[in-house]
Amino acid sequence: MFFYADFNGGSAVPLLTIPPRFSRYTTQSLNGLVCLDFGICAKICNPSTRQAITLPFVIPVSSPSASSTYFCVNSFGFDPVTKQYKVLNSWKVPGRDPEYRVFTLGTKSWRLVRGGPLYYPQRESICIGGIIYFRSWTSTAKDSRAVLVAFEVHNETFQVIQIPEEISSEDHENETNLIVFAGHPAIVCYDQMDEDGSLIVWTVEDYFWIKLGIVLPSDLQELQDQQNQLYFVAGTIHTGELLLVQRSLSKPFYMLYYDVSKNSIRRVQISGLPDYGQFSDFSAINTVTVSNYEENILSFT
Repeated sequence: MFFYADFNGGSAVPLLTIPPRFSRYTTQSLNGLVCLDFGICAKICNPSTRQAITLPFVIPVSSPSASSTYFCVNSFGFDPVTKQYKVLNSWKVPGRDPEYRVFTLGTKSWRLVRGGPLYYPQRESICIGGIIYFRSWTSTAKDSRAVLVAFEVHNETFQVIQIPEEISSEDHENETNLIVFAGHPAIVCYDQMDEDGSLIVWTVEDYFWIKLGIVLPSDLQELQDQQNQLYFVAGTIHTGELLLVQRSLSKPFYMLYYDVSKNSIRRVQISGLPDYGQFSDFSAINTVTVSNYEENILSFT
């Protein structure tokens, strides 16, 4: 289910409901559109027009390879030159070279693209300035390292950006997330704190990494304990503030905006969201994705 809410909080407005099906992950909003990843297929949604389109299967479901989709990931991108939306499918089957395919919105089929790295894609992605970024594992071994893959949407070419060693090991897989920070790709580390207790954010620009320490307000822990909720960094918004959101749906539902320069935090409440208990078919799954949203009148018909 997709809802819209104002940055200042208030009642959530329902926009679009998708028939129940477990999506492995949902991309960040891209000009108001989002992509739901289902492995060998994907769905593009436009909450503004209440429309959704299901893309063709990457391969027939009867194919033997269809049973090995753990490293089959769909990422969503926009070409600012041609104004086209594209979905990149990255698929690595152990023991075989990976395959990369592109689906251009408005066409009818996937196309193989060459030159992709021989790695195992992770289920995450962001798109900035016509470049899709996602992390990949170099192997499935215990000593595997993560790298950042950059896919240029217009030319359909790949670049590999090495990730600092201290955050590239498998030990940090579940303690980091890839976000957009001040217009650049960044990795937030929740298991690393500076001596002053600040949150570590690694941001990359022109292939160089910069390590930032962000001192979070002292009352954040009090808020988390009070609500029995953990907050994670979803990125920055147009005001430059950090957006922190709850990891799961609850009532009341809050979002936090943190002004780093002023060391001040403000909390807004979103009302009108459904009770989590009504999703009985997915009782073991309670996750929330919060993304910057803008209206888009693009029609799929």
